[in-house]
Amino acid sequence: MAAQLPSRPVQIALLGAGIFARDAYLPILKASEAEIALRFVWSRSQGSAEALAAAWVAAGGAARGAAVEAVWGEEGLARIERSEEVEACVLVLPVQVQPALVLRLLKAGKHVMQEKPIAADYPQALALHAEASLLSAPLSAASSARPSSPQGPLWAVGENFRLEPAFDQAREIISHLGTMLAVQVVAETSLTPANKYFPSQWRRDPDFTGAFITDCGVHYVAAMCHMTGRRVWSVAAFASHQIADVPPPDNFAATLKFEDGSVGTLSISFSYTPRNHMVWRVVCVGGTVEVRRGPHSSGDGRFGYTVSLDLPPGASLPPSCPSPSFHSLLGIQQELSLFAAAVAARRDQGTHTQGEAGNQEDHTSQGIASPPVSLDPRLSPLAALGDLAIMHAAVQSANSPVAAGTPQPVPVVPV
Repeated sequence: MAAQLPSRPVQIALLGAGIFARDAYLPILKASEAEIALRFVWSRSQGSAEALAAAWVAAGGAARGAAVEAVWGEEGLARIERSEEVEACVLVLPVQVQPALVLRLLKAGKHVMQEKPIAADYPQALALHAEASLLSAPLSAASSARPSSPQGPLWAVGENFRLEPAFDQAREIISHLGTMLAVQVVAETSLTPANKYFPSQWRRDPDFTGAFITDCGVHYVAAMCHMTGRRVWSVAAFASHQIADVPPPDNFAATLKFEDGSVGTLSISFSYTPRNHMVWRVVCVGGTVEVRRGPHSSGDGRFGYTVSLDLPPGASLPPSCPSPSFHSLLGIQQELSLFAAAVAARRDQGTHTQGEAGNQEDHTSQGIASPPVSLDPRLSPLAALGDLAIMHAAVQSANSPVAAGTPQPVPVVPV
């Protein structure tokens, strides 16, 4: 679903200057200047912040609008907090430091979108959600420096796999295929020194349970849960460690039990595999849907997701159902666009509520409450919490001190 363009670009600060911020976010922000205006880039170090700002200029991002300012450390963070210009902050930081910054920025009245995972582990994510939910409650003149806002700041989690159009299409097709029988998710990635994420230190933190498996696994289960529309109830898993240079585990296999009684498997391998391969397959009574990530079959250089469908002989889909097709990668673009649209709607709602120079009616004073501005549910922290809950249960099962592979219930996400 395309987001409506805001009346004027949303002013943001980008926190984080690593590989993903530079290679994934900057090009999309440059292409989204009608919706989003980048004002600050922040990093914990001066060198990283200035390098990202220089990359923005080199990409042509300073061609129109105000220049982007590089800030860093505590002083730079305080500047962003105080800035009346900055409406929202996008966090692309190590998972270990994001929760504290999410809370700090929400307290400062900034709308926040953070990268996944929502936190380093499920207990920490629960605590973050409990506290952040209070900060996102309706603001009052007594408790906020911005009493004109009809609600608290927005908090989103950018899980870009869930925003990929391919999984929307797969979900729609699956809805026409009757009872779901089985799900298979396979991810094979060659995690060698040639992989730009290989040296990532935060993923190698011994306190980050599951390491690359958890960080990437939330992607895989987010896509799976979105396309199936079903919750996982329990998980039993095994893991192994084969490559000394990759933090454990690097091979992982889990069986899944869904709420409707159907079953599934999740297989992840980060050893020295000869290919990068990701596939989601859902078997239903009326057919099988597959989503495969990789190059387009034509070899024309396009990369994305291919949706395919196998139907029983003589079967067909309703005319209203979309035909399986190829989809380019759009997840990050979608999440930024939807987040910016929600921030702009909140801003415009606040402006409308105040009235303009007495020429616009104040609907609040007349007892007509403005409808709350909400995020697209695919950006919901609850959805991200659910993704981490599945991986938490899976890693707990694999690491069971009694017996690996012992089934673990998936924690119920609070509503």
